[in-house]
Amino acid sequence: MSAITAHVVRRSIELGSDLSDKTPGQVDELHPPGALVALAIFSFLILALVTAAIDYTYGNVVATLAAVEDSNPDIYVRIDHDDPNKPLNPADPEPAANSPLKPVTSSLRATIRHLRARAGFWSRFRGLSMYLTMGIVRGVLASLIVPVGSFLGQFVVQSLISILFSTWQMTWVHIVITEPSPKRFYQRLPKTTKTWFKIAPAAALVDIASAAAVVFVRVAASMLPEEDETIVPFDRSFGGKVNPEIVGGSGKIGLVDAWTTFDWPARVRLAKVIGKTFAMQLAVGVVGFLVLGIQIYFMVSKSSKTQPPASAPTSPPTSA
Repeated sequence: MSAITAHVVRRSIELGSDLSDKTPGQVDELHPPGALVALAIFSFLILALVTAAIDYTYGNVVATLAAVEDSNPDIYVRIDHDDPNKPLNPADPEPAANSPLKPVTSSLRATIRHLRARAGFWSRFRGLSMYLTMGIVRGVLASLIVPVGSFLGQFVVQSLISILFSTWQMTWVHIVITEPSPKRFYQRLPKTTKTWFKIAPAAALVDIASAAAVVFVRVAASMLPEEDETIVPFDRSFGGKVNPEIVGGSGKIGLVDAWTTFDWPARVRLAKVIGKTFAMQLAVGVVGFLVLGIQIYFMVSKSSKTQPPASAPTSPPTSA
């Protein structure tokens, strides 16, 4: 600790000496090494990519699965990595009879393992192409209509865009919660405006609160086509609240029922997903900014200093 204190004191004295030797208004121009600048830019890009990956995988994909997963599924087939034909190992514990299965989204690690088993390694980024397309379209339209700095204008326009592209958001939900499909995302978009009128009211609430976002996800999930199989346990009838169109029903769940059928265990799971996602992003952000801070420190300390040429003193005007 004494060595560090001595170093700081010495640097402070040197800095004070340098400042005293400068003429008023004279400022050094710093020229950091190009390698350190490139390293800092690369580190910033890695930090941004890791943060974005955490947000998409856990804050969007896993959170969407948690919002629709049935807490008490009757029958659901899980994929097991163990070979059923391998000989039994006496050291292995015997499986408990009739042990209840925990929801897939009760653990972030278990959710990722489940997705990889059913949809491959890149399943944590499922729906990413459509997500990016929606983001680009929203950003371009919003910037063309109102200035970026107008908070109220942006809020109104973003809400209108959410309603206009509500079927896109619904299709993204379907991609996330279903088994892998050979169809491209644009091939899964609904072909009729009838679907838009069903999902638009839920989309109008998405930008207001997190609870409204959950309602939208559940309404969108209730409109999942019959031929699509879900990747997590899912009650299509939402406890009997959804009446199929074939029997004269609306074929979707109402806004109020979408929230009331979202039982307490599911709300707890979703809250844990959101909390853990925030904690991971916070940890990555703290570590990343510490690394960037250290790199900036070395950039400044290793920079070469050049002084701008001093302007020649002007002689006072002589009186005639």
